[in-house]
Amino acid sequence: MIAFYKPPISRDLPPILYQYTTRAGLLGITAKPASIWASNIRYLNDSTEFDAAVTIASSVSEELLSSGINDNEKNLLESFRIWISSWNATQYQSYICSFTENGNLLSQWRGYTKPGDGYSIGFDSQTLFDICRTQDYFLIPCEYDLLVQRSLIEQIITNGFDLLKAGEQPDDVVIKLLFSFLYTAPMIKNDNFKEESEWRLVTIFQPNPPDTLLFRSGKFTLIPYRLFKLGDVLPIKKVIIGPNPHGPLDSQAIINLLQIRGAPAGISCEWSNIPFRDF
Repeated sequence: MIAFYKPPISRDLPPILYQYTTRAGLLGITAKPASIWASNIRYLNDSTEFDAAVTIASSVSEELLSSGINDNEKNLLESFRIWISSWNATQYQSYICSFTENGNLLSQWRGYTKPGDGYSIGFDSQTLFDICRTQDYFLIPCEYDLLVQRSLIEQIITNGFDLLKAGEQPDDVVIKLLFSFLYTAPMIKNDNFKEESEWRLVTIFQPNPPDTLLFRSGKFTLIPYRLFKLGDVLPIKKVIIGPNPHGPLDSQAIINLLQIRGAPAGISCEWSNIPFRDF
């Protein structure tokens, strides 16, 4: 693994992180071997979010180029700018899986579930964090404030300058900038999504050999993804059933399912109290 600047964590890790899904999604996640999907960031619902990070990086680079930096730093920034202007063509890509701190949010029920068919799976966040270390993932919070977003990008570039001063070869530093950016860019989201308090599992992947990459059917394209393996003991602490006329009945089935599939004892299952009738 290439050593690089790791993005800072600005919020305390909450006890539980939730992922909204459907009945089929719940069955798929808990099937052995238990896993969740980390999708290529280029194929997410919001097609502009990675572009927002590119725009900020371009702006910060322009400002630094006119600020009196030395020739080595200018050359490094120019190489970085060339890469971010053509990031779609690079073999290295960010793969992410999204969670939220809020397990009962109306916009999430509407956006990621189906009428009468929605679940919010509450994962033990510390266990997810620990699993990340074994699979080259980071668990990081999204940032919604533009000043914070700019600071993240500025720190990546400043770290690159420090590596040059320490005597590292420029070509090696460019690669480290690339990796740092690919890990940091998924943290940058539009302020309109702030209510989600989103956290993301992020990894960088180059499909080599290509058969290590998986694909699923999306609404308009095939979607490349990777598996994030959850281990033999499901790190699930609770499940919230979305608006549904049969919540109590469904609750018992879910508890039985999770017990059979390796979840620890004491999992709670409840149903949403949001008065939203979508069935």
